[in-house]
Amino acid sequence: MKPFAVAVKRQQWTLVSLYLLLAISETAAKLPPESLTALIDLLGGDEAPAKGGQDD
Repeated sequence: MKPFAVAVKRQQWTLVSLYLLLAISETAAKLPPESLTALIDLLGGDEAPAKGGQDD
């Protein structure tokens, strides 16, 4: 069984979160720069400007 699955089974949530952060970090390192910027914007809660130009 993989370490992540073991941590989930044992409900070691701090370890689970560390494994998730490591996976995100490794994946983000493989992204092209423009994709990484978009990912950071999404994670930061910044919304992309609405397309279409209509205001509510």
